[in-house]
Amino acid sequence: MAGTFPIDALEKLDKEIASIAKMLSSFYRSPEVKKRFRLRREIMDSMRQTSSLTDKLKRYQSQIEKRDLDGILSSFYFQMTKLSSNIDNLEKEMEKRQQDKNTEGRQVKTDVNESMFCDLTMDVKMTNGCIDQNLKDNFQKTALHYAAEESRLNICQLLVPNGTTLNETDSKRMAVLITNGCINPNLKDDFQNTALHYASEESRLDICQILVSNGANVNALDSKNRTPLYNAIRQGSLDICQFLVSNGALLNSQDNFQKRALHYAAEESTLDICQVLVSNGATINAIDFKNRTALFYAVRRGSLDISQFLISNGALLNLKDDFQRTVLHYATKESRLDICQVLVSNGAAINTLDSKNRTPLYYAARRDSLDICQFLVSNGALLNLKDNFQKTVLHYATEESGLDICQLIVSNGAAINALDSKNRTPLYYAARRGTLDICQFLVSNGALYYDVRRRDGARFQMA
Repeated sequence: MAGTFPIDALEKLDKEIASIAKMLSSFYRSPEVKKRFRLRREIMDSMRQTSSLTDKLKRYQSQIEKRDLDGILSSFYFQMTKLSSNIDNLEKEMEKRQQDKNTEGRQVKTDVNESMFCDLTMDVKMTNGCIDQNLKDNFQKTALHYAAEESRLNICQLLVPNGTTLNETDSKRMAVLITNGCINPNLKDDFQNTALHYASEESRLDICQILVSNGANVNALDSKNRTPLYNAIRQGSLDICQFLVSNGALLNSQDNFQKRALHYAAEESTLDICQVLVSNGATINAIDFKNRTALFYAVRRGSLDISQFLISNGALLNLKDDFQRTVLHYATKESRLDICQVLVSNGAAINTLDSKNRTPLYYAARRDSLDICQFLVSNGALLNLKDNFQKTVLHYATEESGLDICQLIVSNGAAINALDSKNRTPLYYAARRGTLDICQFLVSNGALYYDVRRRDGARFQMA
């Protein structure tokens, strides 16, 4: 039986949660927690949970089972307890570290000690106030790896002059090679990524500039045969794309899927980036492993501006992909009337057949897109073509669409009693679907009262 959670109890709980949220926010901003990525994630998850818990209880108070309510609260307080334990452990560790420093009497730099040896299993050897910089933890990382990872320039400067081995690499073979301000950026990790791949992926133009000025290969290939430009495009980083292109990034190289930079720009990025690529020589009609050009991806994504731009620059409209579909097939599948209008006005063929012998009108009817059906019919779409199952558009309209599309198709000449490969008329599918209005419409327009003509010629009377 559903139980109501009292409003006053909810208000009290709301105050408790607000207090917890304030505590979480304070811990999240503290210097110690900033260095603990896992703890920060736990705190962030808890903050999100506290912000929505009260709303959920109020929303469902008249529906929620008492045991379910207990479960929600128990889960919440369990998470708070676990988080509190982690914070306590952090405080104890920091206190122990301070005691160790006082006992040893060594003068260790606080920022070095706290930022690089939190949550590490590194065996720290200190001699006369110095750190053995070349010791490695269980991940084969040295102090310099973590200093670079944390963007702690001051710590890097402390480590480099004091004997750090600058060619050390961690278990992923990602090296931090710093020597007198110079970086060797062309080493690759297990995914064949270079530092420039990651800098472009993180949209850091400043780091990209430093890497390239120190000899980074702008056309280095990762394990998927993608250059850093691919990463910049997929992140929508116009400034980095412009920078890489101006420094010789290849625009027509292909990855493992035979996709080029323009394919990804049309699929995931912005018009500005597409313009940069095309103006610098990207091939408009290059095809990938599915025989799709960039226009296919712009249309499937529903991007009108990119589609118009590609068409204005010579994109072919009647190419077919591996499914023998054209871009107009996909525009109708995505129910984008505006893109259909642009394609047809620029010469897209209305009645092109795909691998299932279906025209774009089939997909518009199956998507119940009345406006697109009207547009295609008014532009000469054929109504009585049959697909591989011998079905016409009216078969699919009665099976999946509304009365208005059936009326449109019939009023423009669709055959009411066309038979498919199972000798079924459109009326059969309307009856099986249970749409009385479509059945009445078909019957009033001459649909026969039998739905199946058996292979031996016998007819079944409809009920």
